[in-house]
Amino acid sequence: MREDDFKLWLTRAGYAENTVNTQMAQARRLDQAYGDLDEHFDRDKFTAIAATLKYSAQDKRDQAANPSKLPIDGDLYSNLASYRATLNFYQRYRDDDQAGRKPRTPKLGDDQFFSEVSRMMGVFKERMPDFAGFAEEIGQFWETEGSYKRDARESVIAAATNFDQTEEECGRAVYKALVQGTQQGLPLSWRTQAEISKAPANIQTRFYETVARLARLQAGDNQGLLECARELESLKAAGMPGCGGGGFGSAWPAAAAGLPDGAPARQRRLRGQVSHHAGRVAETQVEAHYRGRGYQVAARRWRGPGGEIDLVLRA
Repeated sequence: MREDDFKLWLTRAGYAENTVNTQMAQARRLDQAYGDLDEHFDRDKFTAIAATLKYSAQDKRDQAANPSKLPIDGDLYSNLASYRATLNFYQRYRDDDQAGRKPRTPKLGDDQFFSEVSRMMGVFKERMPDFAGFAEEIGQFWETEGSYKRDARESVIAAATNFDQTEEECGRAVYKALVQGTQQGLPLSWRTQAEISKAPANIQTRFYETVARLARLQAGDNQGLLECARELESLKAAGMPGCGGGGFGSAWPAAAAGLPDGAPARQRRLRGQVSHHAGRVAETQVEAHYRGRGYQVAARRWRGPGGEIDLVLRA
């Protein structure tokens, strides 16, 4: 592989140093396991290698064997997804090299910005040939997009239905299942959890007990939801970090949006807050998910004559 040129491409594309180092290390492992990456690119643009790196959520549930030539000791699902992202990085580098393109982040309003959006759409359709629509719950896109959410959901359900633990222990387990770690795309930041750990013990206990109650609420229990919301607001007023825009308070269940129109003014305010925060959390989830797969953010909440685009990504 062309190590120096690949590293220069990553750097010029604006990736952080830790991302560059990670991609370089994983590209070397791919090169060692499969042979010269450039020969594979010239032969079939990594089609053969990519086929051995496929590992679905169902494969994970079935505990299927490692289909690749890479020695992997940890979680096969997340590790192989990471190697697929590295292969995409190297393919983009070679595509740019062949076309004589210099990597750069396009700016709003220039011609390249709109051409990049069109190119991204083409790349998406090429990589997701069976894509029929975002509402379709079948196909490669659904499998890729939904797998980490299903895993998180199963972890939350397991924690919420374990009644052998205290409310606080349940809340901690639920919160941990929703925090971004090695798995991208989850709604809560590990930094928020670190901030919460600095709060006094009694405040932490109240917070995690509230998280447990939220996880165990039945659908349509708006009164219980409001009580949890009031407790989170009380903790925020007491100086609890993370109960605002970036913490669990911004991820209240969407059931709050279904409060009746005749609800008191405070309930209507809570409904509006939930709708706003739910949208922001969704944007954060999508951005983190695609950043983890090698995409760059070209713009956030870009406005044009036809309306607003929440997130514009560059492949």
